[in-house]
Amino acid sequence: MVISNVTKKILNGFLLFSVLLVSPISAAEENFSKHTIYAGVGPAPDGDEKENDDKPWSLGYLYSPESIRIFVGMDLALEGTSLDNTSRKVDSVDQGFSVNLVIGPRFRLNDEWGAGVGALMGARESGRSCPDSYLGYQCYADEKPEMDFKFNYGALLLLTYKNAIIGTRLAVESSQLIVGVTF
Repeated sequence: MVISNVTKKILNGFLLFSVLLVSPISAAEENFSKHTIYAGVGPAPDGDEKENDDKPWSLGYLYSPESIRIFVGMDLALEGTSLDNTSRKVDSVDQGFSVNLVIGPRFRLNDEWGAGVGALMGARESGRSCPDSYLGYQCYADEKPEMDFKFNYGALLLLTYKNAIIGTRLAVESSQLIVGVTF
């Protein structure tokens, strides 16, 4: 049986990928940082007049228990569009606020390098509305505005080197570069 050079390269690549994937899982005692704080910023979307064009940004915190290879955390962001129908406004365009849960596996590639892939799920503000006030309040009788929310989802991809983190946050409404620290 003759194996071509292309097939050999594919098999070698698969073998290398398998070793990289299995080695973090089979490693003995590992020293992982428990806490991560990150910040992200992305490009402003080019949309029509009914879409917010402010730069999206996010702040997040991740916790990683030493006993299992996952991380969980919370992510707060200003992203997307929220239509404001308060204070005599009609579909005034503002930036939406989102609150998200992040969870995913973490991998240790060697003593200095690590990686993580997380699912991001939460809620994003899509609008505010209330009856108009005749006295200058935001809403009639100074009531709180009714808030509308939409489901927010995405992914968090992380690469760690010692105590530094760089990665990307991809959500329905924005794409952001994130940087952070672990401690």
